[in-house]
Amino acid sequence: MKLQTIVAAVALTLAGAANASIDQINGNTVFGDSSLVFINLDSTGASTQSLTVDLGFKFSQIADGGALNTPGQTIVWDFTANTITQNGTLLTGITNAWSAQRDIFLANSDAAEAKWAIVGGSQKGNTPGKFLATGSPTASQLTQQTPTQTGGFVSVNQPLINTLVTGNKGTILSADNGAYSAGSTDGSYVGTAYSLTSINGWKNSVKWKTWGESGDTLGLTQLNANGTEIALTGEFSFDAASGQLTYATAAVPEPESYALALIGLVAIGAITRRRAK
Repeated sequence: MKLQTIVAAVALTLAGAANASIDQINGNTVFGDSSLVFINLDSTGASTQSLTVDLGFKFSQIADGGALNTPGQTIVWDFTANTITQNGTLLTGITNAWSAQRDIFLANSDAAEAKWAIVGGSQKGNTPGKFLATGSPTASQLTQQTPTQTGGFVSVNQPLINTLVTGNKGTILSADNGAYSAGSTDGSYVGTAYSLTSINGWKNSVKWKTWGESGDTLGLTQLNANGTEIALTGEFSFDAASGQLTYATAAVPEPESYALALIGLVAIGAITRRRAK
């Protein structure tokens, strides 16, 4: 397993591992725990290009019950400076090699047409587990997200991550957290499987739009194999001009906020009682 950043409630720690490689959704004989992956994609017009970025965190960390799915988390990835800042602290001891691959993406895509999304998950062979999807699903769209739809995620790992690993693409294997930019004739080109115009989910396995534009903020939904969904607390936003991706969860309210809320409830109760009399 590659070097991954592990978040604790009080302290920041780093866990080392045997090799530097993006972790796949499919664990083959065990349920996988994929890397958290950022995708940039231009699949329309004359210029077509995709960019896949290993963010250095694992799906289980951001999933329900994970350390990142807690109040007060802020993580900023700077794809130009190749840095990760977590809760105001620059993470060191890891190699992030994104900028050169991002430059290739920028040179071969149209900024006005480019979209972005986050993906990750866990499966064992053809047995689906849990998956991550960005976007803002409506209640109606969630009812369409059946076990059959979510099960379709088992076909995502091969074009999305496996081809990068087996082909030793870009900096995916040479850096702790690498990236690869692919054109439409490359087997690792994401747009072949995830058209922005006809398929807004991963290989049509998500029933809502999972892609955002520069400046958008996208929520997170965990899709479970039994067809249930969990709205996660964090949100992602991306500024294409600066190359910064930000993940944030709501801060823990200060004790003073609880006190003010309690005072407000007491006051409302007193007013209600007076009116009742």
